Amino acid sequence: MAGFAPRYFPPRFYAPRYWPIGAAPTPGVPQGFEAVSEGIAVELAVKLASVVDVGQVHIGERHIRDDWTLKSLFASPVDGQRDRLLGWQVTRDAANEEWYSTSQTRGFDRYVLRGVQGLSAAHGSERSFQELVEAVWAQFRSLKRVAGVEGITATDTPTVEHRIFQGRLCHYAEIAIIVEDLYDIPDIDPELPQHKRSVANARGTYGDISGQLTLYLSDLADAGQVHDERRYIVTREDSLNLLTVPTVDGPDGSRHIRSWQVFRDSDDENRGIGQRIDAESVWRLQCAWSWIDSQGSGTEFQAHLDTVRERFRALSNLGNPTNYTMSVSSPLQITEIGARQLAPTGALVHFADCEVRIQEVVHA
Repeated sequence: MAGFAPRYFPPRFYAPRYWPIGAAPTPGVPQGFEAVSEGIAVELAVKLASVVDVGQVHIGERHIRDDWTLKSLFASPVDGQRDRLLGWQVTRDAANEEWYSTSQTRGFDRYVLRGVQGLSAAHGSERSFQELVEAVWAQFRSLKRVAGVEGITATDTPTVEHRIFQGRLCHYAEIAIIVEDLYDIPDIDPELPQHKRSVANARGTYGDISGQLTLYLSDLADAGQVHDERRYIVTREDSLNLLTVPTVDGPDGSRHIRSWQVFRDSDDENRGIGQRIDAESVWRLQCAWSWIDSQGSGTEFQAHLDTVRERFRALSNLGNPTNYTMSVSSPLQITEIGARQLAPTGALVHFADCEVRIQEVVHA
């Protein structure tokens, strides 16, 4: 698809609260969040849960800490066995945007349905899982509209294979759904100062670009610590000092991870006609966020990414209208939304890898 790089969420996409872990599954109702608010992830999960014998359906990725949690979230009766693993997770794992007009961008949000079933040759699990995937695929193949959005531009052919899931050999399936929508470009916040280039008609320096990107991140609520370079965590003290901020509603003295780091990933120049130089640099913006299932951290994280995404739509020239350099930047691309374990503490965090491409034309 044009403009889409593998691996997004407006806040309305997720419902706000968790079901209690271990609560009895309700047939046809997704578990993990209350399926009451409108939204793309919610509608996809409800549609998935309507498939016969689909197992437990969760909105968002779930943190499985032990066997009890695994059983409560994924155990379902299948193939005549009471506690066979069978469940699905519905989440958004990427979002790209491209310029559509002077007032709008066009976004491509990738949602994935991930299913697992315990493998049992004695009970013919291969056949039953393949038939289940066909039933799910039939439910979504002709999907054209979800949560009021009509731009369902592609539904990828399912991936079906074997994987190790929580130490168990399982059947695994993944179905990707691309949702296309238009977003208005906001005006640049007049309260934010404009970061000027060091030299008006030359390429932006590292400080010029990183200064603007970090400026627009650090002004946002819940951005936490924002660094204008890559930071390496070696000790627990590094993690505490560089990644964490005090919790607002937690016990006194408690802290959680809220961190962004901004750095230039690559830079390329090509000589054009005469003395003109065409340059393109790729800047990475990476975010880490404490994973706390009981507090709905996944929902908060996705909502925060949407806020960042909206802010950066206004930076088509990095917010520097007096710069004489011919410069244009892409909308923020969220190339990955997932999970990471941070060394040296092993803390599990929500993780997002984003990029902004900056094209400039200068004279040598």
